[in-house]
Amino acid sequence: MRLARLFEAFPLECPRCGGEMRLLAFVTEGATIRRILVQVGEPTQAPVPKPAREAADWDLEPEPGLDWEEEISPEPEFKFDQRVSC
Repeated sequence: MRLARLFEAFPLECPRCGGEMRLLAFVTEGATIRRILVQVGEPTQAPVPKPAREAADWDLEPEPGLDWEEEISPEPEFKFDQRVSC
């Protein structure tokens, strides 16, 4: 089921007949994996990661701080009742 979540399909189902497939072996030796990759025409080296992008201009400027003494909320024009009514 974890493989199904990863591949967004059930990978152990035959794409031709829909029959159940089973794993026979895991290849873990590097030399064997390289030989298989060469045989099927796939690269044997991992791709080189691209460098990270530069920060955007707005990320470099610090955010202005708020002066809380100047930011005083005005009194409401009406009385608000905060009691819970049933």
